[in-house]
Amino acid sequence: MLESIRVIGNEKLANKKLIRLNTNLLYRQHKYNLLREESEGWAKMIVLLWAGAATSSQYRLGSMELKAHSEQISRNMKSLIGYFNLDPNQVLALLLNIFIFTVEKSCHFWITILLSSSWRPRQNHRKIMNQRDKSIDGMRKNQGEDTGTNGNIIAQVLGYRISQLEDATETSLDERIFSVTALLIKHGLITLDDIWDHMSPTDEQCLLQWRDYQIQVKNASKNTTSEKFSALAVNADILFSFLGTFS
Repeated sequence: MLESIRVIGNEKLANKKLIRLNTNLLYRQHKYNLLREESEGWAKMIVLLWAGAATSSQYRLGSMELKAHSEQISRNMKSLIGYFNLDPNQVLALLLNIFIFTVEKSCHFWITILLSSSWRPRQNHRKIMNQRDKSIDGMRKNQGEDTGTNGNIIAQVLGYRISQLEDATETSLDERIFSVTALLIKHGLITLDDIWDHMSPTDEQCLLQWRDYQIQVKNASKNTTSEKFSALAVNADILFSFLGTFS
């Protein structure tokens, strides 16, 4: 129709252009601003997070002051994410990395930030744990039903960090990461079941190690028993020979 009234020159060419336009608008993958692409937004985010943690630890803010300070930092974070088009998951990874290195001094600040962020679980994990079965099967069955997906975002980012511990040589880093994990579990941001699959060794490796340990215990008990019998036999011979001198 448009071709017949000479609005467009070629119908097939116009259809191809329309398809390309729809593809670009609806199906083209959105690319976030990665660290290697532009440093200004990430530099501002790093300064904001480090300064926020330093302020909370240096001035020893009370609960109300800490809440107000955390809300201000959260608003600034959202502004930077929106203005510089930063990847929220990369921002979370950056936040957790700084949390790990400042966990001794600024743990309350980071927990308050995460509890007020969009990364927090949709439902409090501690309430979920109280409602669950105490069995592991019940926990795994209910995990996907109640928590939603938000709780897993923190667990996945932290789990990737934990998976890198095998290549790390600093023991204090391991302790800080596990301290952060324990704090997140305590405050209901993740559950042990969320992070379990990211930890090593795996369940299968633990089972193999447990079987090896049982075999070692059995072998050790057999050796110990035979040694005891040998010692008793030697002592009996010595006793009988000693008594024979008086007969």
